[in-house]
Amino acid sequence: MKTQRLLLFVVIVVLLSACVAPPILAPAAPPAAAPAVAALPAAPPVVVLGSVAALAGEFELVQVVFDFAPGAWTPVHEHGGSGLVTVLDGEITTRHDKEEKTFKAGESWAEEPGEVLATGNLGTVNARISALFLLPKGATLTTPHPDTSGQAAPPAPTVLAKTSQAVGEALGEFEVVQLVFDFAPGAWTAIHEHGGVELATVLDGEITVRRDQEETTYKAGEGWAEPTGNILTTGNLGSANARLSAAFLLPKGAKLTTPHPVEGQTPPLGPVLVTQVRMAGNSTK
Repeated sequence: MKTQRLLLFVVIVVLLSACVAPPILAPAAPPAAAPAVAALPAAPPVVVLGSVAALAGEFELVQVVFDFAPGAWTPVHEHGGSGLVTVLDGEITTRHDKEEKTFKAGESWAEEPGEVLATGNLGTVNARISALFLLPKGATLTTPHPDTSGQAAPPAPTVLAKTSQAVGEALGEFEVVQLVFDFAPGAWTAIHEHGGVELATVLDGEITVRRDQEETTYKAGEGWAEPTGNILTTGNLGSANARLSAAFLLPKGAKLTTPHPVEGQTPPLGPVLVTQVRMAGNSTK
């Protein structure tokens, strides 16, 4: 009798165990995704504008950066040399005879000597341009035309910076190259040299230039002229972004930039090229 009761007890325990649901296991965590690799920004397209008329004798390479508040306009005017103008920020409108055209940031246009026009900001935010001129010796950079409209003149743009470099030798065929670079904090160019004269203007932040044992820092609105063949490196030692406008007078066949790598040294994090504009020319005696 005791044996039967024991068997009955074992059977009941087995049946009850079968009715208990198995524990629910948490789903396995998916494998960690590989960190995303930041895509390198695509190089901006090269904008090629018309040819400059032949320059005879000495001339000057002049770079001027203008800030246009909303509603600011230049007077109707003409320039004494060929010009290459790039919009850096905002939008700029040109009025030539009865034609009106608006250029956005990153867009450029060319001006011929004696071309009569006015330039202004029809937008609601500030605008900025970098204007590069090839000015024959003795020519006037800007000649305003009398205003016969009888209306009050709008506010004029302000000059952020102006740099220039005299050119005395005949270059033959050449290119004017205008570049704009953004330097993140800590960004530096490789050690390099250029094949032509450079005019550089700091647009925002601060830019430091190292030449041999010399180090010079330029603030927004300051600029410098760099002779052909100087070996240097340019960077941003600050904690804020910096922007640089660089213009080059490059003889035909010359390299814009020749790097000078240092053996065993990792190339630095370079600046980002924002715009690149080229215009052909010819310089004779």
